[in-house]
Amino acid sequence: MSLPDSERLRTKLDALSWRLREASDDLVRKRQEAAEAAKSLQDARVASLLGEEDPTVIPAKSARSETAESILADEESLVRRLEQSRSEAQRDYQQALRREWGAQLLRRWRQLMTEGEGGAGDAAGEGSASRA
Repeated sequence: MSLPDSERLRTKLDALSWRLREASDDLVRKRQEAAEAAKSLQDARVASLLGEEDPTVIPAKSARSETAESILADEESLVRRLEQSRSEAQRDYQQALRREWGAQLLRRWRQLMTEGEGGAGDAAGEGSASRA
């Protein structure tokens, strides 16, 4: 027997939440790395202007900073996509719950109506038999 939609969507929602937390933690690290690379590049440029550092190190530090920024942009994009997917899964989960609850409510209402008709018919039948 397959899982109801709400169970399947809840599992998906939990997995997306877990992955989003993981990606958010990675994003924090990538932001720190990008900031450190940018600061290192800026420090190298200032030191070069002051004659304290060889200007040939600047291209390598510039490439490192650009790479860190590119990786950061990719991680930010991933987090946005995960947030969007999680939001959609949350919406789908809530809709599935409403559908399932509605179906349960309808089944229960029908059951009560059937029981009520059976009970009313029995009572009417008993009343007719006692008059006769």
